[in-house]
Amino acid sequence: MSSLAFQMPEKVFVEKLDTFHGVFSFRPLEKGYGATIGNALRRVLLSSLEGYAIVSIKIPGVFHEFSTIEGVREDLVEMILNLKQVRLKKIDSGINSTISVHINKSEFRAADIAKATPFFEVLNPDLLICRLDESTSFNIELQVEKHRGYLSAEENKPKDPMLGVMPIDAIFSPIVKVEYRVENMRVGQRTDYEQLTLEVQTDGSVSPEESIKQAANLIIQHLNLLCGKEIVEQFATDEEVQSLDEEALLIRRNLGIHISELNCSSRVLNCLKSAGIETLADLVVVRDFDAMKFRNFGRKSRDEIDQLLAEKNLKIGMDVSKYMRNE
Repeated sequence: MSSLAFQMPEKVFVEKLDTFHGVFSFRPLEKGYGATIGNALRRVLLSSLEGYAIVSIKIPGVFHEFSTIEGVREDLVEMILNLKQVRLKKIDSGINSTISVHINKSEFRAADIAKATPFFEVLNPDLLICRLDESTSFNIELQVEKHRGYLSAEENKPKDPMLGVMPIDAIFSPIVKVEYRVENMRVGQRTDYEQLTLEVQTDGSVSPEESIKQAANLIIQHLNLLCGKEIVEQFATDEEVQSLDEEALLIRRNLGIHISELNCSSRVLNCLKSAGIETLADLVVVRDFDAMKFRNFGRKSRDEIDQLLAEKNLKIGMDVSKYMRNE
């Protein structure tokens, strides 16, 4: 018996689109599919898209967030709340993620951060960070990282904390708001089909159209596991499942480690930076590592890298696809 044909959407209709805001209609859909697809897209859009955010700050002579800076009207807690709102977009392929800003005027705004780095664009330059009294100045160092969703200050603590470095809460998601609605529509004589309308507002670091594409691809990557040959036919014990899950989670976390967090020599670190490698995931996927030409990089440096990776159950050329399914 042949399966019954589904009424499939003809295309995605763009109702409104600009840099920050988009409204898209998806029709016609079978009854019930509007809420199913709309809710899935909304949840992924809000939780799983990547972005850049400030994860820690450092001000000379200031050692905790409850301090005050002489001549600055706002206390540090209020400054941190304002810095959390700074929206960033990577505009250069360089890997420098530290921004040093010198403030010597009456107001410190997000635009001053943009002027201090060629690597990032600040999408809300008018945001006020703090106000300064006359003849007051100070330096601030901002650490920027790429992630998704939200990380608390506790999660942003480096493994080897440095004196004066204060981690802060970070919102990485480029999505500001997502709403969807489902309406009945007519197809022929039937009126029980549905139209899904999705409204997306972003911070400008990614377009509304691109954000929907990314979310849809993430969902597809997960569902593809259920429609191919990768479904495991054997039943695994609870202990086996837990062991596999814990091992995969550990490797996934290790793959996300930034190279600046490694306890390696400056020579190795500089070589990796010059090659545009940011994380251990970037490093291990290099298929022909020995063919890459690094200045002052020899057998000793390669052995050092192999040892560092081995300590984290990783190696050059390994297949990381099963650990990065939702990336």
